[in-house]
Amino acid sequence: KRVAVGDVIKDYYPKIIDEDLFYQMQAQFRKNKLKKGNAGGEVGKAGNLFTHIAKCGLCGASMIFLDKGKPPKGRKYLYCDSARRLKSCCAKAVRYDEFEKLFFDNFEELDINVLIPNEEEKQSQIIKLENTMTADKQRLLEIHVEIENLTDSIGHTKDARVREQLEKRLSKAFDDKEHLQSKNWQYEQEIIELKRQKEELKKDIAQSQEIYSLLEDASDESDQINLRLCLRQQIQKIIEWIKIYPIQEDYKEIQEIEPGLVKMMHSKYIEKVRMKFRGGSPYLLRALYLTGTAEVD
Repeated sequence: KRVAVGDVIKDYYPKIIDEDLFYQMQAQFRKNKLKKGNAGGEVGKAGNLFTHIAKCGLCGASMIFLDKGKPPKGRKYLYCDSARRLKSCCAKAVRYDEFEKLFFDNFEELDINVLIPNEEEKQSQIIKLENTMTADKQRLLEIHVEIENLTDSIGHTKDARVREQLEKRLSKAFDDKEHLQSKNWQYEQEIIELKRQKEELKKDIAQSQEIYSLLEDASDESDQINLRLCLRQQIQKIIEWIKIYPIQEDYKEIQEIEPGLVKMMHSKYIEKVRMKFRGGSPYLLRALYLTGTAEVD
């Protein structure tokens, strides 16, 4: 039996993932081992990477994961919860493996610049916020002077009626001060977010791709479970929601709608997908269309 001798030679083998991601995954692995029944059930095996974020595009209900066994007889599906339980939605089931592949293939070609405002637009937003903060800081200085004057007046006033009116004004001044301070704190957070949003999103997406690529080489079931749990956590960090619109008609790869116009379906199950990346910006939306029309001669 081989026994390790001497100190570990750091970086002897080339790194396949960055150091931060490595330690994040190690922490998650240790956390997973503490969970009872790690290898069993939907939660333990992390069969569904999109728990809590996949929604039906037709009604907004959660998409529920269902494993019907291994192919060719069984498959994994995403079902609209309202369609399956309440029969209140007409959405059809979606093949899970097809959607998972579509999701990560999209990451390969995703242009972050499309999601994030360009540098000129971002700088314009930052300047606008900074100007607002400057004006609010000037108002805060005036309120501070007002508070000092009112406090001094109350201390020198013997008339209870006058003191009551001054105290009301003082209370309002404190309220105004707190309101402006709260607003300025929010503006500061927006500026910080605008400055770091692009790089953070790039890093998070790259890490998700790295973990997903490691899944292909993981032969041990325990390793696969741990990697999928890490990947699920990473996706929930990046994505706020995903709306899946199932195809509601019979699948036909190419069909003629009218002379010179054809309709194409690039999926047997999905018409389109919309997703919202986490962050306050309205730009962080992405749409994928899997059906379309084209003119032909």
